[in-house]
Amino acid sequence: MRPDDHAGSDDADLIVRAREGDNEAFGALWRRHADAVTRAARSFTGYDADDVASEAFVRVLRQVRAGGGPDTEPRAYLIRTARNVATEWARRDAGGSTTELDEEQLDGLATPDHADPVAQREVRALLEPASGSEAAVAAAGAARPVLGRFTRR
Repeated sequence: MRPDDHAGSDDADLIVRAREGDNEAFGALWRRHADAVTRAARSFTGYDADDVASEAFVRVLRQVRAGGGPDTEPRAYLIRTARNVATEWARRDAGGSTTELDEEQLDGLATPDHADPVAQREVRALLEPASGSEAAVAAAGAARPVLGRFTRR
């Protein structure tokens, strides 16, 4: 399928297709959510937000390919994964920084599909600190060649 063929697909359908090996479906998720994940990363880390977002996408791709990852709401899942990446990098480097998001910052990250109070609470819950998985870190490297083929449009 061409990337344009996924324009009418919802996120849940794209996740199912990506789980089945459709690289273009995951590319459509990248194009749809990369800017929001990068903006969120910029708000909670001093690391390069593009690097954090890219690593989050790599990890989520690996999880999806293994049958895990999100079933719906990939943006919230990706933002949470980006938060985990930044936290892990900060712990590793012991010089990086992460900051807590306050309510006003979270409201600024809301988009029309996440603007209702229930979705905002879910995003807040997802952004609470958590430890990263060593298995996900090890698996992320294998997904890089696939993710590298996608570009934002």
